[in-house]
Formats: sequence, C-alpha cells, structure tokens
Amino acid sequence: MDSINFTPESLNEVFPFYILFDQQMSIYSYGESLKKVLPSIQQQTKVSDYFASKRPFMERIDAQTIAENVNQLVILECIVGNRSIIRGQFITVDNCFLFVGSPWLTSVEEVKKNNLALSDFANYDPQLDLLQILKNQEVKNQELNELLQINNRQREELNKDREELNRLSLVASDNKNAIVFTDADAKIFWCNDAYHKITGFTANSGYIDHPIPF
Repeated sequence: MDSINFTPESLNEVFPFYILFDQQMSIYSYGESLKKVLPSIQQQTKVSDYFASKRPFMERIDAQTIAENVNQLVILECIVGNRSIIRGQFITVDNCFLFVGSPWLTSVEEVKKNNLALSDFANYDPQLDLLQILKNQEVKNQELNELLQINNRQREELNKDREELNRLSLVASDNKNAIVFTDADAKIFWCNDAYHKITGFTANSGYIDHPIPF
C-alpha cells in the first residue's frame, strides 16, 4: 500500500479538530468539532485569519515557516472569538498541509464553555479523562479545605470556652461558698477549696454520689 487517502468525513472521525489547507494557506476543510471551538472558520479563507503560532513563534504563518516546523509540537492560538488554544502538529500531505490536534483545555468548565462534549473528541484522546481526574482532585481539595475550616472554627470555639472556664475558675476559687463543676454524668472535674473544706472531697473524688455533710 503506497498511500492512505482520507475523505473529509473520515478525517473528521479520526481528527475532529483537523485543518486541511494548501500552500497558499487557503482552507480546504476542517473538523466539525473545531467549528464549535471556532464558529467563524470558513472554507476558502486563510489559516492566518484565525490563528497565530505561540510555539514555536512564527511571525507569519506561511508555507515556508510551516514546512520548517512539520512533525513537531505546535501550539496555535485563535486570534478571534474566545482565543482558544489548539495543540497539535503540522503534517505534509501531497501539496497540502494538515494540522491535527485538539484544544488545550485546563478544566471541565472550559469543555462546557466551548460547547464541547465527549463525542467531539477522538476516542484515543485522553484529555477528558485527565480533566475529570483533575476535577475530582479539585473537589476533594475543596472538601478538605471545608473540613479544615470547620476544624479551625471548632478549635477557636473550644479555646474561647476554655478561656471562659478559666475566668470562671478564678472567680470561683476565691469564693467562700462550695462550688463544684461536673460533667453530664455528675463526674467532678473541678471544685474550689471551699468545697473541699466543707465536704472533704476533691476534684479526684469521682462522682457526686455521696451525701454532702453540713
């Protein structure tokens, strides 16, 4: 087999974001998914009407500069619309050039912003899977941050309660009346000297389950 011929339909199935253009930069055809990213693109217009090369930098997109940069990573920026980034490479096909690639997206939200869906990407393109993994990680990080904020608020409230208890303890320590603090199960966790003098019990005496002598 000397060559493989693609129709625009078969090209679209394999490279849904492709652009096929001639030596004069005139566009023959393009992928249906690319049309979603760049709605203004039309046949028989110039590639340079829509794109600028960010990597490698090309002062002009013409046959000579493209021929010098075939079969290597190329990053194109749309100079109309929402200035999307397309990542791919140029290939020579007979007397024409073929650009194959896909949008360079950084979030699931950008996929929706460009009106794209799973069916707009080639089956071999892992980009959506990677974006979904990134999205899941962002959700987990957000949940962890929320838990951390809750924990910090609870710690601040606990510190405030402790400060208030310390203030109450200072007041109660000097009180001549017997004062005792217990938990919900009536277990003593603090008492003042007056309580000890009157009852003979201390904070280590356990639960209040004894008669208090008078």
